Amino acid sequence: MTSSDAELTRLLSEARTWAAQDPDPATAATLAELVRLAGDGTGAARQELADSFRGTLQFGTAGLRAALGPGPNRMNRVVVRRAAAGFTAFLTDAVAQAAPGTRPRAVVGYDARYNSDIFAEETAAVLTAAGVETFLMPAALPTPLLAYAVRALECDGGVMVT
Repeated sequence: MTSSDAELTRLLSEARTWAAQDPDPATAATLAELVRLAGDGTGAARQELADSFRGTLQFGTAGLRAALGPGPNRMNRVVVRRAAAGFTAFLTDAVAQAAPGTRPRAVVGYDARYNSDIFAEETAAVLTAAGVETFLMPAALPTPLLAYAVRALECDGGVMVT
């Protein structure tokens, strides 16, 4: 087996594992098709898979940004859940240190871009499941309203999905 074959085998295995945990049937189906095509030797599918699994998204000055799609290097529900879990852990720890015994509070907003509402609901669900008192904005709203809502609702943090 060549290193190229070993890399393809690893990539296909990683993609199958990801697809098995993906809660979104659309991205899971996209990934299954990419796996099939890459396994059949389609170079473009292999390249897309390689890029989708080339590391994990990193926070930048504008937060998490990437194309929509499956894998840890794309924007999708799994990546959003992981980011929300990290934010939740940070917020919970910060509030526990600043005011022991206090339940953290957070607000989640979103704009009108594709999947923003879904990603906001995922974020709010993770926060709520961890015991954070969570407010989900009632509609797609401009980003500055999140900052206002954090203060008006006396929250400890906020997430804006755009």
